[in-house]
Amino acid sequence: DKAIAVAPFVLPKYPIKVTKFWTYRVPAGDIPNLPAVTLQLYSLDAYAWLRQQLLQKVSGIQENALPESSDLLTQRALVSTMIRLRSFFSNESLLASRLLKTLEQDKQLSVLVKQKIKALIALYSGPHRYYLNFYGPPWTIKTIPYHQTLSQPTDKLDLANKAVFVGFSERLQPEQKDNFNTVYSQKDGLDLSGVEIAATAFANLLHQRSITPLQPITFFIVIFLYGFILAFISRSFKPAIAVTASLLIAVIYLSTSAYMFAEHASWLPWVVPILFVTPLTLFIALSWHYYDEYQDRKRIRAAFGMYLPDNVINEISKQRDPVAPYQKVMYGIVLATDAADYTHLAETMTAGELGDLMNQYYELLFRPVKNNNGIVCDVVGDAMMAIWSSSEANVELRKKACLAAIDIKQNLGLERNKTFALPTRIGLHAGEVALANVGAIDHYEYRAVGDIVNTASRIESFNKQLGTRCLASSEVVKGTTGLLRRELGTFTLAGKTRPITLFEIMSLEEFARDSDYQLCEQFTNGIEMYRNGNIQDANGIFTGLKSQFPNDGPTQFYVELCRRVVEQSSASREWDSVIAINTK
Repeated sequence: DKAIAVAPFVLPKYPIKVTKFWTYRVPAGDIPNLPAVTLQLYSLDAYAWLRQQLLQKVSGIQENALPESSDLLTQRALVSTMIRLRSFFSNESLLASRLLKTLEQDKQLSVLVKQKIKALIALYSGPHRYYLNFYGPPWTIKTIPYHQTLSQPTDKLDLANKAVFVGFSERLQPEQKDNFNTVYSQKDGLDLSGVEIAATAFANLLHQRSITPLQPITFFIVIFLYGFILAFISRSFKPAIAVTASLLIAVIYLSTSAYMFAEHASWLPWVVPILFVTPLTLFIALSWHYYDEYQDRKRIRAAFGMYLPDNVINEISKQRDPVAPYQKVMYGIVLATDAADYTHLAETMTAGELGDLMNQYYELLFRPVKNNNGIVCDVVGDAMMAIWSSSEANVELRKKACLAAIDIKQNLGLERNKTFALPTRIGLHAGEVALANVGAIDHYEYRAVGDIVNTASRIESFNKQLGTRCLASSEVVKGTTGLLRRELGTFTLAGKTRPITLFEIMSLEEFARDSDYQLCEQFTNGIEMYRNGNIQDANGIFTGLKSQFPNDGPTQFYVELCRRVVEQSSASREWDSVIAINTK
């Protein structure tokens, strides 16, 4: 028999994959395509119900505007009617939902007819383009070789109530003439044939199983919510838990997408969420985690830097046990300070006032130490201990310690005219020292350990007896230049057995006065006389200096010392210039 109608079925060739089909060709004046025409012809028994309902529900439709089912078997009537039906649904947005509601209430129609009516309503009210929902590789749709249809009786072919598409479909690629590139194209070159694609499109329309992608706004909402959930988890939990949870969510989402695609032909986005959003979110979240941790470490390091030197923090951080005892023996210069009259001052102030005062006081001590590359290693009450260390003896390091002592003297001298005055004694000594974090159980302190620490403390305390502010051992001043200093003699300090030669560090040479040089020169002569046992000559020099510098503590000390030596002198006693100090 001749064809009832002719309809286009446009499919692209290589290299474009076939993913969509058209029900109406909009550029060609809404001409219905092959899948749509086939569905309408296949559903002529359902068309009668649809025609009746449209005549009742759409105002202004003349009965002859929609022909009977029997009148649709010509090309002109069929195509014009399909275009007219399309316009009815386009003009009334609620028409499809009203018809479906009426259809559900109709109990007389068979399931197959209802399915056809729903398919027709979807065809005329839906989009003009659909994504193909392929059922599988070539020959997945039941395919009957042409010779079998000619050799077997029709009733054995089981073609009743079915739409049959006739075309070229081969399993061998060299014989395939009608082929198109699809997701099921095989490596051997075998493609899906055009007739199978046409049958797929028709089946998609009939069963309303074409692939349904999300609307653009829904697409972005899904991706946003997916990314938000991953970001929330990644920021709320530790990295290991966040990565595990994010990967689990990605697997769940991917499984859900596969299920929705297979069971409901719903196309959820997965490439962007899984391949882009997941790694990007994890990368940003983990980077954020590590950045926060880096900032925390910086803050902790900065906080520890107020108590420990950087090299010690580095050493301790490398240890597996962060509180394991740490010790390093080095050459060092220790500077010890103590404030005079602190106990009396504390009695006259409230705790808050005393705290503010000590903060200001320690700033005047700490700044010179820091400016001269020293480390404050201990603070107890009004006493401070600072240290300069290196792997070997270093004259420049000793000079820096002396410069820090001079700066402390100057800073505290400037403060005497302000609201408080804390005269401070300074003692310096150099030698071998162990830098260690000392402690046990859950409390450790970083400090210098060794004899030079105790000696520096004794030197600092000896300032009280000499009436000086800054004393240093010969080990400290040895080899230094640019400093005005005077030797004060050799002493055995309280609690010590080894004698030590002490110097008073007065100032930088460039800022010294002539009277300072005069005092140092004459005092040195007196020390030489005393060391040689010329007590009378030494006493004369020191007595003369006392009249010129009545407030000079070391001069007064030696005047009194010479007097005692003269009173206790014995001809049989061998002279010893080392002065024994029995009190702190």
